[in-house]
Amino acid sequence: MEYINEILKFFGQATILIAAVTFLLRSYFKNLVSQFFKKELEEYKHDLNLITEEKKFDYQRKLHDFNLYRTRRHESYRVLYKLALSSLNKINQSRKQTVWPKFEDMTYEEIEVYLKTEIKDDFEVQKTNRKFQQYRDFSIIKSSIVATRLKTTMLEINEFIEYFEENELYYSNEVISVILPFKPKMNEVSKIISVQVLVKEMVDLEIEEGFFKEKIDSLDGEIRFIEEGVGKLKQLIVNELSIGDYS
Repeated sequence: MEYINEILKFFGQATILIAAVTFLLRSYFKNLVSQFFKKELEEYKHDLNLITEEKKFDYQRKLHDFNLYRTRRHESYRVLYKLALSSLNKINQSRKQTVWPKFEDMTYEEIEVYLKTEIKDDFEVQKTNRKFQQYRDFSIIKSSIVATRLKTTMLEINEFIEYFEENELYYSNEVISVILPFKPKMNEVSKIISVQVLVKEMVDLEIEEGFFKEKIDSLDGEIRFIEEGVGKLKQLIVNELSIGDYS
C-alpha cells in the first residue's frame, strides 16, 4: 500500500512539474512570438515610412515640375499672343497709304532728320541720304523708308513663328491647331504686300495683271483669316488661363 502511495505521490509531483514546465514553455514561446512579431511590425513600419517618404518626395517633385510647367505655359501664352497681335498689326500698317511730307520743300539736313525718325539704322540713313543727293529722286527716300518698315514687319512675323516653334511643347492641342493654319499665311501675305508697296513707291505703278495681281486681290480675305485666327487664339488663351487647363 505504501508502494502505491509513493507511485501516486510521484505521479502527482510529475504532473505538477509538467504543468509548471508547460506553463513556462508556453510563456516563453508566447513572449518569443510576441517579440518576433513586434520586431517584424517595427521593421514593417520602418519600411512603410521609407516608402511613404519616397512617394511623398516623388509627389512633391512631380508637383513642383507641374507647377513650373504651368508657370512656363502662362508666361509663354502672354508673349505668344503679344507677338501674334504685333505681327498682325504690322501687316495692317504696312498696307496703309503713307502720307509723305513735301520733300521738295525740305533741305538736305531736314531730310536727314526725317530719315532718322523713320530708319533706326544710321548706316542706312547715310546711304539713303547720299544716294538721294546724287540722283535727286524722292522715290529713293520713300522706297528706303518703306523697305525698312516691311523688313520690320517680316522680322516681327519671324520672331512670332520662331517663338511658337521653340515653345510649342507648352501649348495645348487646341492652341496649336489654331496657330498652324494662319502662321504660314503671315509670311505669304507680308511678301505680297512688300512687292505691291515697293512697286508703288519706286515706280508709282499699280500691279494690274499676272500672278501677283491675283494674290493682291485675295489679300483682304487672307488678312481676315489671320485676324480670325488671332482672335480665336486670344479666346483660347483667356479660357485656359481663367479656368485652368491641366491637360
